[in-house]
Amino acid sequence: MADQPIDALRRLFRPFYNRIVAGIARGIVHAVNNATKVQNLQTEALRDEVRDGVENFQPYGFESVPLAGAEVLLVHVGNSRDHPIAAQVTDGRYRPTDGVAGMVGIYDDQGQTVRIFRDRIEISTPNKVVLTAPTIEVVGDLSVDGEITATGDVADATGTLADLRTAYNSHTHISASPGAPTGPPTPTV
Repeated sequence: MADQPIDALRRLFRPFYNRIVAGIARGIVHAVNNATKVQNLQTEALRDEVRDGVENFQPYGFESVPLAGAEVLLVHVGNSRDHPIAAQVTDGRYRPTDGVAGMVGIYDDQGQTVRIFRDRIEISTPNKVVLTAPTIEVVGDLSVDGEITATGDVADATGTLADLRTAYNSHTHISASPGAPTGPPTPTV
């Protein structure tokens, strides 16, 4: 007899519960159109419920192009199954699982990562890193483990390496003979 009020409440709230559940779905991304103002996905939620033009709202300043097979959380506007939007896209196939508390990171399907830890920032890639700017300034010590190649000149407050090379190649010394300068050094390189 004590269950009668609970059963009555369940019957009363069942339509609301059903509407909420019908408004949210989990699906799979099949294709991506990244050429539109808001990225569009082709998704599949329920069996054979394939939708084209599902808008994937992404946070301002961040972008990603999900791979086919990624998972998507769909919200159906007004509970209409004909108007889903992508609330979140994730891809557990590639998500690193070795993060630590407080860390923030970016990753892709190739294992490339940018990770912000409490005490450092790490960029990890088997590919090259390209920085494009009119000036790149490093404040602090710079440690390089490997070759440094410069296509331009290397300079500091006293001049460039080209200036130092010119001064070195044209300098003379006083020889052992009084007052007779020596010739410039013979370059070895």
